[in-house]
Amino acid sequence: MPTSFNQNDAYHLFVKHQQKVMNSIIPLIQEQRWGVMLKFEEINPDRFAQLVTDAP
Repeated sequence: MPTSFNQNDAYHLFVKHQQKVMNSIIPLIQEQRWGVMLKFEEINPDRFAQLVTDAP
């Protein structure tokens, strides 16, 4: 892992592994999925907004 791992790196890692992330949250109950999304929005609202905009 790079020594200067930042939010941009985290976002690209998320995008790269999005399917794995989706597969890991599918078994969660709906309240848990909302919790994951709310935490993501709390941590990085701009990236969350972009993700929502790009969603099918």
